[in-house]
Amino acid sequence: MVDRKLVNEVKKEIITVMMILLDRGVFEYTAGHASCRVPGTDYILMPGHIHPEHRTIDSLQEDDIILVDSDGNLMEGKLSPLGERYIHTEIYKRRKDVGSVIHSHPVLANAFGIANQQILPISTHSTIFSPGIPIMKFSRQVDSPEAGAEVAQNLGEGFALLLQGHGAVAVGSSLRQACIVSILIEDTAQMQFYAHCIGTPQTIPAEFLDDEFMKGLSQEEFFGNPWDYYYNKYLNSHNKEK
Repeated sequence: MVDRKLVNEVKKEIITVMMILLDRGVFEYTAGHASCRVPGTDYILMPGHIHPEHRTIDSLQEDDIILVDSDGNLMEGKLSPLGERYIHTEIYKRRKDVGSVIHSHPVLANAFGIANQQILPISTHSTIFSPGIPIMKFSRQVDSPEAGAEVAQNLGEGFALLLQGHGAVAVGSSLRQACIVSILIEDTAQMQFYAHCIGTPQTIPAEFLDDEFMKGLSQEEFFGNPWDYYYNKYLNSHNKEK
């Protein structure tokens, strides 16, 4: 059905990404989930539902990552699918360019959504959010295909979406991209908050941009350099614990 070696590699990367985000404080209350489309298929890998077992993200293991189809039906795994799996499945259906989806609850970004204030492209590391991260007035669980479709529609072709009172959604062509987008959502919210305390935050002028990136900065550099930083930081911390 799927390439077993590839599935195992993706499972490991999902756990790595979720541990990086947990360490970064993006998964507040250890709540959130990351998924990845299995390359070349319509199948999706994501964590199963661990809360009934009174477990948290920091306990995730490869066996906890389940395989679901494009409708969120369980194909492989010992755990039941997430109630909010439709955030993932409905975005994948509408965005063939998306290879990974992450739903998180970053504190400051969530505050921006609650205050109905867009997170803006104010720095070289937030230009991908131009003209601003949209806010969807939807604070309950995304526990149906219809609710997931609404999320996907509000996300549009962008990298991120705020769910008012319910955190953020980040997407990327890969797990690494979506991971960095998730971090940048909260980092940008923090920078914008600081700037607002001093004065009026200014957005990056369009003439300095090449699509959604700063001129002279490639997509590989934009996502690759931060990924190397956070991944190496995770490895160093993980090795010290051993």
